[in-house]
Amino acid sequence: MMADTDDPESATADDHAVRALLMFGETVGTFVKQEVLDRGLVLDLWWVEGFWKRVALAAVRQRERIGEPRL
Repeated sequence: MMADTDDPESATADDHAVRALLMFGETVGTFVKQEVLDRGLVLDLWWVEGFWKRVALAAVRQRERIGEPRL
């Protein structure tokens, strides 16, 4: 999902790479929310904004498809 040839517009949660990034983000986000991981540490370690830009549309479509806005 991070290659120049990967298209965020056509990304879907059915794609293995997209699904992996979404699951990773969900897990890390939960750990930050529950204060298991420090937000600053997470932002220092990973390019969260960049990952999100690559999978955001797929996540929004998946939320709508299953009717779960918290996903």
